[in-house]
Amino acid sequence: MKYALRHGVLQANKIYNYCGPGYGRHYLSVKDRANIVEQHVCNRNKRDKFFEKLEASILREGIRNPITVNAGYIHPSCWRNLPPHITKCGLENFLVCVEWGGSRLYVAQNITWKCHA
Repeated sequence: MKYALRHGVLQANKIYNYCGPGYGRHYLSVKDRANIVEQHVCNRNKRDKFFEKLEASILREGIRNPITVNAGYIHPSCWRNLPPHITKCGLENFLVCVEWGGSRLYVAQNITWKCHA
């Protein structure tokens, strides 16, 4: 198998955030996992405003630390928990954040959604 390391600027909405905030719980359905992530974000913001501060930082300075994404490969244990639109079309057509940067990607995706809402 051949691997290539690349870097670049990608649109946040083109990446599926498997890692996400509130790590784990990938055995849940996509809908149930979304609810758990939302609850985690709300609880964390109530405790120390982490996601609010992260959003302010990203808006002010951009994303300074890289977000790791996979293209064309994902560990088989992750594959079964991807949404149907990804598994149906094939992983090679999607970028998936499976390990590092899920919180930053979550915030970037929400900023994107806020701008287009």
